[in-house]
Amino acid sequence: LCKRCRKGELHLSEHIDGRSGLACTINVCCNECGETSSFQTSRRSQKGMFEVNERFVYALRTCGKGLLAGRVICAVMNMPPPPTKFASYTARLLHATQTVASRSMSQAVDEVKADMQGSCEPLEIAATVDGTWMKRGHSSLHGVVTLISADTGKVLDFEVETTFCHLCSRDLHTNSSQEDCQATHIGPSGGMEAAGAVKIFARSVEKHDVMYTKYIGDGDSKAYLAVKESTPYSKDIEKHECVGHVQKRMGTRLRNLKTSLKGKKLSDGLPLSGRGRLTEKDIDSLQFYYGKAIRDNTDNLENMRKAVWAIYFHKLSIDEMPNHGLCLKGPSSWCGYNRALCEGDPEAYCHKNSLPTAVLEAIKPVFQALSSPGLLSKCLHGRTQNNNESMNQLIWCRCPKTTFVGINTLRLATCDAVAYYNDVNEARISVLETLGITPGVFCTIGLSRLDKERVSWAEFRSSSESKEHRRKKRNVKKGFGEGSKKARKCVYSAGAF
Repeated sequence: LCKRCRKGELHLSEHIDGRSGLACTINVCCNECGETSSFQTSRRSQKGMFEVNERFVYALRTCGKGLLAGRVICAVMNMPPPPTKFASYTARLLHATQTVASRSMSQAVDEVKADMQGSCEPLEIAATVDGTWMKRGHSSLHGVVTLISADTGKVLDFEVETTFCHLCSRDLHTNSSQEDCQATHIGPSGGMEAAGAVKIFARSVEKHDVMYTKYIGDGDSKAYLAVKESTPYSKDIEKHECVGHVQKRMGTRLRNLKTSLKGKKLSDGLPLSGRGRLTEKDIDSLQFYYGKAIRDNTDNLENMRKAVWAIYFHKLSIDEMPNHGLCLKGPSSWCGYNRALCEGDPEAYCHKNSLPTAVLEAIKPVFQALSSPGLLSKCLHGRTQNNNESMNQLIWCRCPKTTFVGINTLRLATCDAVAYYNDVNEARISVLETLGITPGVFCTIGLSRLDKERVSWAEFRSSSESKEHRRKKRNVKKGFGEGSKKARKCVYSAGAF
């Protein structure tokens, strides 16, 4: 009933001109006295934007979608179309995510400082550095460099690089100053990682009062050399290798050797590769055990070198001449001969995976290079860049490589990914609160449930059973690919038919 006349019925109608994206104005009118009032279906923020629209745009961006996807969702759901001025919403969301990401990285630095109490200031810490590009190759217009603490595994800083300016591309920048240009990098795209790393190291003392004196990188770029030449600190920066990338060097060098010796005969008159020789399966096996030798001996350089050469002599061993003196001893050893030796029956072991002497002579220089003390000493930390790779995946989930975006959208995706990586879904609640939006009950419960599911899935994936299952699955796929390569008929090849 109408509050004024207490008789009439109330009728609701939408005020069409009052619609703004998903928000609208509802008119309430009494059919007896004509009393009219109105209300809006969503609150406005301090900037005059409706809360529901800001939520909708933020939800789209966190899922890696934009205006077109929003229009499709609204059309299928029979909802009003989303707001069309996405740039203004992106700018507001960018400011909010930058605030949250900056606070998150500062807290991550404080965690490192708390773990290293009593150290001198500025604090010297170890960090992993990696670059990622929006497009493969060396023609990408956008790139991101991330720096993650090797101790806590949290992002401490990042830099977004681009060679593209929207204003310059449309010739609107002709009469404006260079300060308006959005491009941050000049030169080939491959140099973005080095340029971004130099900027991050240069501001570390001023921004966080820390020095990244231990640089863990993959060696794919000249980033470390660029940082070292820039001399950001009075102390030298030590270079450490990513164990995962060093492990891959074994496979890469063996495959390169295999290609370079293709069609040539070894000392026994046979080629390097082929059945009973060096196959792809053997290369994968050597690479796997090379990485295992490094990871299992991070406390002793000499033991690490012995473990690497144990792989070589294990492959050299035959039934008539076993050579397992360097292999791991004990019943839990990866060496089948030594396990059989512990059981008291070494003759029961059959050397069926050995390689010919001529093949091992050919690959010996690879083992000599990859077992050098200079290289292995840089792997004693036992760390990898897997954290950076995970961070890169979060960025491109929010900003898919299949769709080109502007620099502000990429910055928004990077800031949101950094905050989420450090603080999980609590960061999304912080973004909403920074926007002046109350998250709400369902928002809090839903994000909390997603965190629990993510942790449960991660624990399952990190279990030894799951890892072993994935390893066997990969081996089956690789074995199938090699064993049936000649048997399979060619059914698809570019321009072949």
